Amino acid sequence: MKHFYNLLLGIVTLFLISNTITLYGQGSTCATADPFCTGTTYSFPNNTGTSAEGGNNYGCLTTQPNPAWYYLEIGTSGNLDILISQVDGNGSGIDVDFILYGPYASLPAATGDCGNMGIPAGEIEDCSYSTAATETANIVGAVAGQVYMMLITNYSNISGNISFSQTGGTGATDCSIVIPTCPTVGIHAENAGNSGSGKFSGD
Repeated sequence: MKHFYNLLLGIVTLFLISNTITLYGQGSTCATADPFCTGTTYSFPNNTGTSAEGGNNYGCLTTQPNPAWYYLEIGTSGNLDILISQVDGNGSGIDVDFILYGPYASLPAATGDCGNMGIPAGEIEDCSYSTAATETANIVGAVAGQVYMMLITNYSNISGNISFSQTGGTGATDCSIVIPTCPTVGIHAENAGNSGSGKFSGD
């Protein structure tokens, strides 16, 4: 029974680890963009040694190294201000850039535009290619139901972390599009004359 329990524990642990990687990984292509909820502060390891796919109009982004793609669906109409920052392993700021596309009528319409983003140029909502370690992306006059796509890049190709969250505006996104990030798995094992249960949660 002890061997069975250890095997079961190993399988559950592997399941939780693989789910955590999937849930916290950022989309490296337009078509695999991850959802963004304005009620959450996102922090994730940046990408290095990669580049965004061709075809899109990247507006002010002369280069597009180490992409991270996100999409957001408007839940409450209004303006949104999104603060983006990037730091290295020591907490020192490193250059971060972004471009924001939209609005689109739906997520399929947005992802269907991958490879043609920003064509026409009116699809570019905001863009910055400064040397700053912090940026603010602005959406003006967003309407409930609309979808926006955001690309964040790591210009310096230095390993570190990117963080972003909504810091202003009366608008908000629909957070129901985001998968919960802390799954809990219940286990119940029994043997003759004895029962027990254990819960393992991904923190």
